[in-house]
Amino acid sequence: QNVRDTVRRFISLPWLPAFLSLAGVVAYLIRAFEIARTRTSFLDEGLYLYKGYLFATGQQIPFADFGVWTNHAILSFLIPGYIQKWFGPGLETGRYFMIALSMLTLLGLWVFAKRWANAWWATGLVWAMALNPAEIKVHTLAISEGTVAALLVWIVVLVVGEKRPLWQVLLGAALTAPLVLTRENMAFVPPILFVYIF
Repeated sequence: QNVRDTVRRFISLPWLPAFLSLAGVVAYLIRAFEIARTRTSFLDEGLYLYKGYLFATGQQIPFADFGVWTNHAILSFLIPGYIQKWFGPGLETGRYFMIALSMLTLLGLWVFAKRWANAWWATGLVWAMALNPAEIKVHTLAISEGTVAALLVWIVVLVVGEKRPLWQVLLGAALTAPLVLTRENMAFVPPILFVYIF
């Protein structure tokens, strides 16, 4: 009985879920930086970065005749391209940007879980991400899946739920445009979202 009371008092500490969530974020970041520094690049990642840099710096024009092959949605190239234009070209720039985006994804998941359940569920969600190396890898490499994940999470955070403020619903709906322009296979999201909204 004493042990149960002690555990109950410990769990009821108001700052504990936030502290454990921050610890999960730190664990996530340690693993993400390790992946960013040690994993070799592969074809898709390199092409997103290289073509994006060519487009952002004006050395190539998207969809131009006899230009580089624009074989994916345009923002999947332009987003990493402009990040490299602003912060310097290279694999590390692209990967560090993706880590920053993954922090936005984690924040969005935490906000949504806390709103729909409680702070402990939000903490559990952070740790579910931090303990999944495959998930961290997808969100660390400079590929479009990480960008799409961040956009999807914030669309859900802004729109899903009763009596959402109009400005949040409009912003969430507007985010479907860059979502589809980053990965064309997300084209099913806007119709479903608009039906949900109305």
